[in-house]
Amino acid sequence: MILIPENMSKKKTERSSADILSFLKEETEEEIGNSVQKLEDKILTFIRESGRVSKSSLYKWAKKHGITPAELYRNIKSLQKQNLVKTSFDEDKGELVYEAL
Repeated sequence: MILIPENMSKKKTERSSADILSFLKEETEEEIGNSVQKLEDKILTFIRESGRVSKSSLYKWAKKHGITPAELYRNIKSLQKQNLVKTSFDEDKGELVYEAL
């Protein structure tokens, strides 16, 4: 039988409420929702101002503005579900183009 010193067992059972990421600000669902909405608005504004924008141009613009491809894709899909943006294939450019409705 292995005996554990009393002070060691207390250390294991006592848990600190702070963890390695505690310095990060916790965002509420409302703040996350607002930031997603702002990003959607930013993307939609760019598409509206451009008229029709190619996928490659949109990705370059997003990269310039610090938007990751995953965020861009997620927001484009959301805008499509809301019927604010449509996607079509431009044969002249040979790629997808996005157009605001």
